[in-house]
Amino acid sequence: MANKLATVQRNSNYTTEYWAKFLLGMITLEQRNFVFTTLGRSVDIPKNMGTKTISLRRYNSLPVSASLTSETLAEGVAPTPLKIEAQKVQGTINQFGAYIKITDWVDEIHDDDVKSIYMPDLARHAAEVIERDVISSFDDASEWFVANQTSIDTLTSSTTHVLTLKEVRKAALSMKNYRRNGHVKFGGKPVIVVHPNVMQDLLDDADLKDKVLVPGNDNSPIKSGNLEQYKLYGFYIIETLIAEVQANAASTPNNVYTSYLLGREPYVVIKLGGSNIRWLSTTFAASKDDPLGQIATFGYKLWSGAKVIDPLAITKIYSVSAYDVSLADDYRNDPLGRNAIQTSLDDGTIELTATLAQSAKGEKDTLTAVVKNVAAASQATLDDGYDVTWTSSDKDVAIVTKTGLFTAEVEAIKATNGTATITASLVRRTAAGDVAIDTDDLAYTLTIG
Repeated sequence: MANKLATVQRNSNYTTEYWAKFLLGMITLEQRNFVFTTLGRSVDIPKNMGTKTISLRRYNSLPVSASLTSETLAEGVAPTPLKIEAQKVQGTINQFGAYIKITDWVDEIHDDDVKSIYMPDLARHAAEVIERDVISSFDDASEWFVANQTSIDTLTSSTTHVLTLKEVRKAALSMKNYRRNGHVKFGGKPVIVVHPNVMQDLLDDADLKDKVLVPGNDNSPIKSGNLEQYKLYGFYIIETLIAEVQANAASTPNNVYTSYLLGREPYVVIKLGGSNIRWLSTTFAASKDDPLGQIATFGYKLWSGAKVIDPLAITKIYSVSAYDVSLADDYRNDPLGRNAIQTSLDDGTIELTATLAQSAKGEKDTLTAVVKNVAAASQATLDDGYDVTWTSSDKDVAIVTKTGLFTAEVEAIKATNGTATITASLVRRTAAGDVAIDTDDLAYTLTIG
């Protein structure tokens, strides 16, 4: 669907207002956040080879026998010749792309040049696509759970299950004992890539204060708020905003942060034909499908892939963070910084179909709302800019708590009979606050005994 004039001007951007010729910058990731793309060794599939797959070989090193029995020579007797062996690793690339379509009305009447505004963000978009594609290839990496835990679900403590310098040292030592050297871009030393919250856990490490900062009278990490450019215990630390954070399945779910310890050549980043991205555009030219030249497009295509080639040279370290309270619950809640809406639900509907009758204080039930677009098709996801909110007309009788994108939990509060109305609302987030698009009510009855 093309971006039409009504779409690009729907946020009260009317021509009757005066607009200062100062554009607000988009809230996006910066190039320095795409660290994994640059930390992998780049390999290339030549064009027109008839394949999307590249095979890489690693030859195994030659062993030295115990007590040098195979290497000790007897006079006139040749030893057993050494055998060679190679391992094959295959990686595959996929094509990705995105484009923007605008009408001639947008180009000729809208008061901003959409193409010049969005070209830098399309470049960021392409870089982030490659970065996330690289991270998605790390399933073959080794794993390390802090505090001798055995799974993500056993990480429950924000005090004892946080990442420490000692945990990084142990993981790095394990890598070294498997004869893996450090990363070539860090002088042959390992590097660990961490989430900003985990960086703060490391800044609180007692070893940092007692063995590094106080003895050396160095407070530069405190001033900068991170440990980048610092070599501690033989490894470096860098920060990225693109790091996996996932809720575990503990009885009280915790957010588990993934940090990535990298040694020498842990993975490759695969390109096609050396040039990884092509920029494409069409002008307002007449064609069979657009006879009056009313539509123009601009966008990109790229081929990207990545493959772990040495699972012992990349370790995913799982931890909880003492700074989890600072984690954004959902950045989409920011009406100014959220992503652009792709599927409009401004004429959508919301429905509740359950019958809700509870019979005891503390009883809980789950409700599910169904959101449909203007064509009456149910939505599996919601674009940034939309949300489902829940309210109870009498919180002394029952409360309702949002538990998922479309779900909520209703809990009986009163110890005697009571009634309430549970309301689900489909809302659009704006800078001025949530605007209700559609609501649906559900009668709630609490009958004790």
